[in-house]
Amino acid sequence: MIGEYSMNKLFIMILRMSLSASVLMLIVISLHFLLKKIPKKYMYVLWLVVLLKIIVPFEIPILPSQSSVNTVSLYKGAEKFLMDNTDDRIIFEQEEESQIILQNENKIIVNKNEIGFQIWNIWILGILILLSFQIINLKDIYDNVRFAIKKEKNIYYCDEIHMPFVLGFLNPKIYLPFDISESDEQYVLSHEEFHIKRKDYLIKPIYLFVCIVHWFNPLVWFTYYLMEKDMEMSCDEMVVKNKDNQYRKGYAKTLLNFSIKTRPQNLNLVLFGEDNCSMRIKNILNFKEPKKLMSVFMVSVIILSCVTAFATEKNVAEPSTEPTVTETTEDENNIEEPEESIIVDVTDKALDNLELQFIQPVNTNGAFFNRGFSAASKHYGIDISAPIGTNICAAESGTVIISSYGTSGNGNYITIEHNGNYKTLYAHCKDLFVKEGDTVEKGELIASVGSTGNSTGPHLHFEIIENGINIDPYFVYES
Repeated sequence: MIGEYSMNKLFIMILRMSLSASVLMLIVISLHFLLKKIPKKYMYVLWLVVLLKIIVPFEIPILPSQSSVNTVSLYKGAEKFLMDNTDDRIIFEQEEESQIILQNENKIIVNKNEIGFQIWNIWILGILILLSFQIINLKDIYDNVRFAIKKEKNIYYCDEIHMPFVLGFLNPKIYLPFDISESDEQYVLSHEEFHIKRKDYLIKPIYLFVCIVHWFNPLVWFTYYLMEKDMEMSCDEMVVKNKDNQYRKGYAKTLLNFSIKTRPQNLNLVLFGEDNCSMRIKNILNFKEPKKLMSVFMVSVIILSCVTAFATEKNVAEPSTEPTVTETTEDENNIEEPEESIIVDVTDKALDNLELQFIQPVNTNGAFFNRGFSAASKHYGIDISAPIGTNICAAESGTVIISSYGTSGNGNYITIEHNGNYKTLYAHCKDLFVKEGDTVEKGELIASVGSTGNSTGPHLHFEIIENGINIDPYFVYES
């Protein structure tokens, strides 16, 4: 049961990372078709930025808060729209045989086998099928080259192949057909050696593996397809750079010779005769070194892409009228303990005799309970999922004693002291609207829902502490 819960959380994390990266993918795809005459090395770098955005689950808070409308804020706004309109209610608390989702203040009992189990199983099944296909084809390639004859260094001849390619991860080798002509070999080796120098033999299979993990997102596959084209064309450009027309024509002829031959059906090989031969030949014959102004422009585009993809606003303790997305998706297995080290014990005792009457800190359409109190797993509160920017209110009147970014996984969090004997903690917030020393009333707005710290998606982690002992706060959602 715990394993199924973890797999559901993992799938949600992958889904949200994929959706977040989709905005950048659309931008770079547009640039690919709009800037056709620029050197392809710049587009290839942009595809690597896309790859990093897909696999890196965090952002860096370096931008000034409450910035004016600009390219970055427009990008974050589009990303926020995707995040807020994604239904991630397939996260289930599976430490019990069933779970309770709170929606519109009504309790709905959902059997864990009805939804969550099927979704992550379909995802894993898709990964296994695609991986199996690639492994089988890769094995066939290795079988074809096992009797290859070494020429020199890392260059081999093989009579079982019809097209040159690079094969290997730790020690890449160049494999050439036995019937390759001496003139063709010169151009092919220049091309493949540059692939090895640039580590394309690693980048391409890594990108393919990311596609397999995100197989449900067609944009990921389309970006892989375009990345392949720009990778090969940028390699062509670097080989013919500073070469005369005679060399370029010879290179183009070699490319044409191999483009009509059968290619191995394996997407992770770096091949000389890739598709789109006519486009590559035109690019080779017409390639010119870019002017300095064009180079400056493209470097600026790459830097801006990195900033929009990985930078986010600095955290502040003041209300924001135009909240922006602060997404951090990291592992939440070791759930947070309060920064002030107030946990000395935990209990699930009866709560009938509490001195205070706590209210729900998040009570709005779209909010739902997704994880409960568990001393065994060191989860000393409850998690309430809600869209980013949803209001968080004080569960009881009191004084704010902490309002800051925590270092042990809580992200932006607030601790309020009530009546000397009680404290409440509100973690993973986006914006903090109160500061230390402020007095707040029950139901007063104090923060907004976010996904900062060790978090797999937008939610509030809520704790109640009585005399230094954590108690299960779920009772505020039972009333």
